[in-house]
Amino acid sequence: MDNNVSKNTFFDKFFKLHREFDSIAIKNFLQQQLWYAIESYQQEHNFYVLSQSLVTLIPEKIILSRSQTIKSDQIKYRCAICFPLASQWQLSPLVLAKELIHIFSSIQNSSQETSLEFELELMASGWIDFSLKQSGLINWLDQLITFLKTTATVTRYTALQGQNLLRLHENNHLCNHNNLFSLQYVHARCCSLLRLGEREGLIKLKASNFAVGSWNLLTPCSFSWLNSQGDFLLNDESDRALILELVNLVDVFASAESFNGLKLAENLSQAIIDFEVNCRIFGEISPQLAQARLGLVALGQYFLALLIQQLGAIPLSEL
Repeated sequence: MDNNVSKNTFFDKFFKLHREFDSIAIKNFLQQQLWYAIESYQQEHNFYVLSQSLVTLIPEKIILSRSQTIKSDQIKYRCAICFPLASQWQLSPLVLAKELIHIFSSIQNSSQETSLEFELELMASGWIDFSLKQSGLINWLDQLITFLKTTATVTRYTALQGQNLLRLHENNHLCNHNNLFSLQYVHARCCSLLRLGEREGLIKLKASNFAVGSWNLLTPCSFSWLNSQGDFLLNDESDRALILELVNLVDVFASAESFNGLKLAENLSQAIIDFEVNCRIFGEISPQLAQARLGLVALGQYFLALLIQQLGAIPLSEL
């Protein structure tokens, strides 16, 4: 078989990360709350949809919005669940959406434990927009970092059925792929920025080798995401774009569905490049903002390393 065909076929394959990200995935949380709202509506109006059907249907009808008009501190999901349900129940999607918004808001307001709160907006056609509040985004960033610090990541490279990663790195022609080199460059650049942050006294690293699946920051233990006026520090469009990729990655990892590892890695890599170009990390900015942006770099490095490993290579901390 021609090597180019073999390479393309391999990179077109889907990969799976076997990981318990479901506890911190925003989409998972939103799906659960929406499921409760639909169940409540069914009981009140004597409608019926199989629970298993809802489990399958709800994730398909919720998408993470990538609109450029969204504010930098806002993560928005768009939901089309009302269309198939309204069709089955012979209702107007708009009427059903209004009812579900009311029930969802009641569930959210009555919960004493939720750290992820959404603002709901009814669109004219029957779509529902769920915008994570600023406090929810801050809580999620803190939860994600805490999760990565306290949980050992176990990944399994499934495409080649358990072949040794070192052997893949040394012998597999895929590691010479141009796309993979660009990913390695961005990963090494992240590591370089983090080392510079340590030399500047902004952060402290556990080690300089950046082991895959290990959170590598010792300090700060937590980050200040707000300035003294209470405004979100990461307010550049490129800040938001990188956060959006991180949100999407956690959602994808938690879904247990197959995904295109190369595509995810390329999207994350491009977001990191744009972030470095447009967002000052060192120099004439506050230490709090510098640390917050180094926190984003550390998150980008963590997930990019996972994806590079899934593609059959050992992530390089320097080139």
